[in-house]
Amino acid sequence: MIVRGVNPAGVSWRVGVRDPRRPGRLIATVRLTDQAVCSSGTYHRGRHLLDPLSGVPARPIGATVVAPVAALADALSTAAAVLEPEAAIALLEANDVAGFVVTGHGVVLSTDGLAYLP
Repeated sequence: MIVRGVNPAGVSWRVGVRDPRRPGRLIATVRLTDQAVCSSGTYHRGRHLLDPLSGVPARPIGATVVAPVAALADALSTAAAVLEPEAAIALLEANDVAGFVVTGHGVVLSTDGLAYLP
């Protein structure tokens, strides 16, 4: 999703992020202005992401990335979804974007720069 400008009240848009473990519920809300947000994981389309090292389906739960452009957010959310959570956060921080990952146990790890509202 790409968000431009502010909402009619003059504040950043609030974008809900679906909970990968509980369909129909939100796990977070992020505030955005002139940014893109993308999520990747196995909760919507099943185990369609492959571990690049082994070639077998990855076991991610979910990753969400906020970036200046949608292509970057999409690529990094997919990459983060197949990495171990700590490595995923390191990848996002190395690319100067905000985001979070959800582990199989429901633990949420996020970058420091995320306007994350549980």
